[in-house]
Amino acid sequence: MLTRLPSSLESCEVEQLAVLTSLKHHAKHRADDAAIACSGEYLTFAQTLQRAAQIRRGLEARGVVPGATVAVSIPRTIDLLPLLLAVWSLRAAYVPVDPSYPVERQQYILDDAGVRLLVVQGEANDALSFGGDVVAIETLTAAESPSGSETHCNAHVAAFAEVSQRDDIAYIIYTSGSTGNPKGVAVSQGNVENFLLSMQQKPGLTPQDRLLAVTTISFDIHVLELFLPIVAGACVVVASRDEARSAPALRSLIKRHVCTVLQATPSTWRMLLDNHWQPPVPLRALIGGEALPADLLPILHGATCELWNMYGPTETTVWSTCQLLTPGEDDILIGCAIANTSLHVVDEQLQPVADGTPGELLIGGDGVTLGYYHKPELTAEKFITAPALEPGVVYRTGDLVCRQANGALKYINRIDGQIKLRGYRIEPGDIEARMQQLDAIDQAVVVRVDLAAGNECLVCCYLGRQTDSLALKNYANANLPGFMVPQHFLQFDEFPKTDNLKINRRALAEDSRERVLNSAKTVASDARDNLDRCIIRVWENILNVPGVGIDDDFFNLGGHSLLALQAVEVMSKATGIDFASDVIFTSPTIRQILDNPNHGFGQEVTVTKLNDADAGTPIYCLCGMRIYNELAQQFAASNPVYCVFGKQEIAMLNQPLSSDAAGFDSQKFLQAYMDAILRQHQGGPIILAGFSFGGVLAVEVAQQLECLGIAVQSVVMIDSYMPSAFQRRMSALVEDVGQLVRRQGLLKTVQIGLARTWFRSQRPNRVGGAHSSQKEREEVFDFAAEKFEKSIHKYSGRVFLVRATQMDLGLGMRGRQDYGWRKYLNGDLHIKDYDTDHTGVMTGSGLTRMCQDILAYLKNPI
Repeated sequence: MLTRLPSSLESCEVEQLAVLTSLKHHAKHRADDAAIACSGEYLTFAQTLQRAAQIRRGLEARGVVPGATVAVSIPRTIDLLPLLLAVWSLRAAYVPVDPSYPVERQQYILDDAGVRLLVVQGEANDALSFGGDVVAIETLTAAESPSGSETHCNAHVAAFAEVSQRDDIAYIIYTSGSTGNPKGVAVSQGNVENFLLSMQQKPGLTPQDRLLAVTTISFDIHVLELFLPIVAGACVVVASRDEARSAPALRSLIKRHVCTVLQATPSTWRMLLDNHWQPPVPLRALIGGEALPADLLPILHGATCELWNMYGPTETTVWSTCQLLTPGEDDILIGCAIANTSLHVVDEQLQPVADGTPGELLIGGDGVTLGYYHKPELTAEKFITAPALEPGVVYRTGDLVCRQANGALKYINRIDGQIKLRGYRIEPGDIEARMQQLDAIDQAVVVRVDLAAGNECLVCCYLGRQTDSLALKNYANANLPGFMVPQHFLQFDEFPKTDNLKINRRALAEDSRERVLNSAKTVASDARDNLDRCIIRVWENILNVPGVGIDDDFFNLGGHSLLALQAVEVMSKATGIDFASDVIFTSPTIRQILDNPNHGFGQEVTVTKLNDADAGTPIYCLCGMRIYNELAQQFAASNPVYCVFGKQEIAMLNQPLSSDAAGFDSQKFLQAYMDAILRQHQGGPIILAGFSFGGVLAVEVAQQLECLGIAVQSVVMIDSYMPSAFQRRMSALVEDVGQLVRRQGLLKTVQIGLARTWFRSQRPNRVGGAHSSQKEREEVFDFAAEKFEKSIHKYSGRVFLVRATQMDLGLGMRGRQDYGWRKYLNGDLHIKDYDTDHTGVMTGSGLTRMCQDILAYLKNPI
């Protein structure tokens, strides 16, 4: 049963106006309200109309007429939406051409769509042999506008007087084709109008909403993101390409713009909601493009106020069904038809099947598009007439569904071999045909393999000569869009068959999964330091590939774009380094990432995991890396241990004590450490530890973190002291000199005294560094502690203080029993003495005893 929306735009309420009519209405009545936000720029409704009118004049001057096709090859910027609106105002159609596609595929789309004008940003790709006109968007937006406020507005409204007709083509979007070339789906203005007016009703959008748009226009769900806010009078926040690929950037956009609606694929939602992120405001979620994984459902429910599952092929205009999913429901349904849409579940003879019986889904109604552009035979195959079902054309989806008793549909699977992956619909035959052009491959079969939740990939299985996987991937990259490039290439002697001797794709996928997961490489441990090891661990976990080396290519290990973005976020969190979102794309090996000085890691402090423990309260060891290696292994069975190390420490150890490097800004220094720990922190209590000056810093970091609501279970100070904890006493001086004379003799004692005096006199100009003595390094940190002591706050938490009793403090120097800490501590202070020197507590048996005592204290605090 069709629910017919008003067919006359003139009779619609404001909330039901078509896109161009809506824009003109809002530009007149809500001129100063925000319509578009992107990369710090804003356009009001009046400015959006003005920008679109400017671009329209430029397009018109270049011969764009009704029925023309305009190729759009620009990134998501503030000008994208006005450009598309300008194309429509001329009753022309836009054709998305992704500049990241291989040149051959771009060329095919331009030729097949009959494009005569290509809009680019900057300059066009020289490799394209395009015979039409090329214009930069910057040129189109530079056109002059009429002046005068009232005349200004009326002139722009008048420019849009010619409203598109329902049968005009709105856009041609190219999807994967089974023959090796993509096929263009021609979508009419009537299709778009019906879709948007239906979406405005359910799931719904109001003028108070802000919708975050994250989708490339090469994927048809951009139609909802870009145009529905214009119809509803809402604001669309357009994420740039880099922002859309970064979970932190998306989270920042949602917070900064107070976004209330987000539509994305399951893969993007999984990336955004990683590590239990919660939106700062109630967020309505629209999810579609591929089947919603069951494990993602509770995460979505926990993070959003409303969850809608969307379904629809490109051939029936974006979404054809939607379903509000409520917590506690067992079935994940794709729902009921949107307005003016019919759904038929049929058998192989196109006869309706009973509710509860699986069948192929056929879709009819106002969403059914015009078919495949310039491909009448293929159109006739998929767009059919079935008078017994309804009088119009229906589209054969190839999807197996089951209608529930309440009328809602449940998606089961594809009937054919088509693959849905990260929101893209992929015809395996498209990839197979391309790979079989290689002499080494006799036959190729492409299957989807689910390695783990959120890690789905394409695997190309082939018969023929064993060929280097890197060479095959390079060939695929040069000839296929990125989303169609297989992550793994596996050679087979023969393919598994079904009983009727067809290739058993399900068995092939299962076999491929086992081979990929079991393809552990024998790689020597080539990690150079803890930072290498930390990133190796991240890559191994994300890729499900053991034995990663620092020269292994992320993508050759099976990585793809979404996994790369996920890896960057986890790497940043695990190390405290602010990696650029595209760092793996530009430097796909660990060595390239860490050795390239041009990456400009923004953070002053890095965090590196030192052991393999995953359970237990994490221990963060401050100011040092190698010094904590043995300690981390002592805790490997109970606690994950991280070292937190700052660039400023290197500066302190490599410049004179009198320089500004040593006289650091203690608050800035402290904040850098806090930021690094907060980036790594994933909830729950933590333990802070520090050797020498690291313990001094740990007390202040603990105090500040607790002010932010982070629970600090304990602070462990390993032979950490304040400079004011020591004082020279005359009686002690006499005693020390006497002992020294008895041991060394009078002459030697005088020489030692002179040497000490000279050493102290050189202190302001002394430089530490990698080759300095341990005593000199300790003196650098003592100097830093003097500066830090002036700003330290009192701490009320639990502290375990380790004291080394064999300390050479100097003639006559004595330390207080509490190292001077009680005046800085209001809470419990437990002191444990060890018969060793300052560095002895961090090595050998001294370290073992200390770690045992620390563990006992953490379990049963005294």
